[in-house]
Amino acid sequence: MSLRKIHITKQDQGIGQIGGGAWVEDMEHWPVDQLGGRPMVPLWSITPAFFPVPQIAENVRITVFVPATDEHRSWHEASEQLLVRSGKLNPQSTRLHAKVLLHPQAAQPSIPNGIDVLPEGYLGLEPMTDEELSLETRHLFKGAAMSKQLGREHWLQEQVVVSPRYFFAGQLLEADLVKWDAAYTGIFGGGIGYLFVDYRIKQVTDYADAGMFFIQYAESK
Repeated sequence: MSLRKIHITKQDQGIGQIGGGAWVEDMEHWPVDQLGGRPMVPLWSITPAFFPVPQIAENVRITVFVPATDEHRSWHEASEQLLVRSGKLNPQSTRLHAKVLLHPQAAQPSIPNGIDVLPEGYLGLEPMTDEELSLETRHLFKGAAMSKQLGREHWLQEQVVVSPRYFFAGQLLEADLVKWDAAYTGIFGGGIGYLFVDYRIKQVTDYADAGMFFIQYAESK
């Protein structure tokens, strides 16, 4: 199985998307920010086709939601709620204010009243080059610094130890998102967002927690 990198495209390839509305059928299950009580913003959505082998049913998606911004809080300030610098990660940690939701796929995406969504783009996948594969495996505990599906995490600070209950599904670089649209500036504090999915995802019910999402900055803050 070849490792693949993620790029953002205008064409929907059925793999997933960044930004836009969320394909949530029952709006009662739309996640709410733990701190502000506002509807959260869809950041990253993946379909069953994102995975090289079946992980989720054909009629569901996994969507990552992050805290919203407002006139008093920029994306860079909001990213502090997602930051994990090092150590063993507790899934119930109050530092993790993202929501990774497994949900049935609605007929069309929705947007709750009162939130501004991020610019929409679609995920594309392409094989890593030989040079990129070399970078992916060169280091003892971190992979290449690129937006990618599976592979190995590229830690910008210290290594984060995640429970074996979860597998690394992929990472997005803020730099790649900003190339798509400048509105993403600051969303990861200039760093990387990491998605881990629960191995037990096939057994969980609709609208269940599907995993964890957090970020690291390129420098200590």
